[in-house]
Amino acid sequence: MSAVLICGIHYKWGIVQPLLITSVMMPLQLWDCKALAIHLLGQKQARPWAAAGANKPLSQWVVRQKAEAAQAEAAQAERKESLKQE
Repeated sequence: MSAVLICGIHYKWGIVQPLLITSVMMPLQLWDCKALAIHLLGQKQARPWAAAGANKPLSQWVVRQKAEAAQAEAAQAERKESLKQE
């Protein structure tokens, strides 16, 4: 999509620099593309689309909060069971 935009700018105003930069950057972006590496080049990758931010503090905090909520819910269910047995 960006290539179409850059070609339009070049056609309308005759600016060459964005066209040159795009012609260099597009192949470099393909080199980093995981889908290209897997499907066209046949490379094997363990987990190419890993969860983004899996090692970030905020996501770790969310996981801890979910675990604490599950523990609290289990403790509350256990208390209700013990009250029913009495």
